[in-house]
Amino acid sequence: MKKLLLLSVAFLPTTALTAPSQSPDEKVRAIAAEVSPDRMHQTVERLVGFGTRHTLSTQTDPKRGIGAAVRWAEGEMKKLGLEALQTCDTVTGRRVPTPTRVCNAVGIQRGTERPNDVVIIQGHIDSRVTDVMNATADAPGANDDGSGTAAVLEAARVLTQRKFPGTIVYATLSGEEQGLLGGKILADYAKTQGWNVVTVLNNDIIATAARPTAYAMTSMSASCRKGRVCRGRPISPRRPTASAAKTMLRRATSRAFSMASPIGSTSAST
Repeated sequence: MKKLLLLSVAFLPTTALTAPSQSPDEKVRAIAAEVSPDRMHQTVERLVGFGTRHTLSTQTDPKRGIGAAVRWAEGEMKKLGLEALQTCDTVTGRRVPTPTRVCNAVGIQRGTERPNDVVIIQGHIDSRVTDVMNATADAPGANDDGSGTAAVLEAARVLTQRKFPGTIVYATLSGEEQGLLGGKILADYAKTQGWNVVTVLNNDIIATAARPTAYAMTSMSASCRKGRVCRGRPISPRRPTASAAKTMLRRATSRAFSMASPIGSTSAST
């Protein structure tokens, strides 16, 4: 996750970039060092506690299902002082046989100078068992993708303590297991808002024993080692998740440093 912080620091104020006390690399490392493995572990445990976060699970139960999980994530963003909201749409498809409302929890940290230039930090909050249509069985999703959701919320915790010229959007997406539905909903929202999306950092399965890698504009993913169960049981993400999160934040911050000059004009699109 330290890769997340890296991209955002490209949005650091000019005064921060030129401060004689710290080089850009030192500032990046200092920000990434604030990632808390214990807090990320607690976030994953909280997500597992919803029983299942399947996209087709209950949206009204206050303690179980995707509705409760999305509302909780939105609440965590509000606690950090973010402009928090849900982006939703009603969808149908091969894995969504009846019209279903799919919602993402989104937190917006508005930039002070270039608020229309946006870095998105995201992971999917929904989970599943082997049968992708089973919306009632327990699907803890600690690794896939509680770990990525924890990275998003931890990045928000660290980065909201600072101000940036550009906007950072933190998103926990629903519907990924049913066909990347939440990503499409967020892309549509970004387009309607006229955002100039500079970079997307997607975090998926970052707590495996395999070494995770993050890619700007693609995804952070590591395949589960042969024989390991990634969807069916909680896998402790304490060390791997923190390491991946710090790497991502470093990348996000470095990307931010590279954007000291005005950003190009590519706009969000579907």
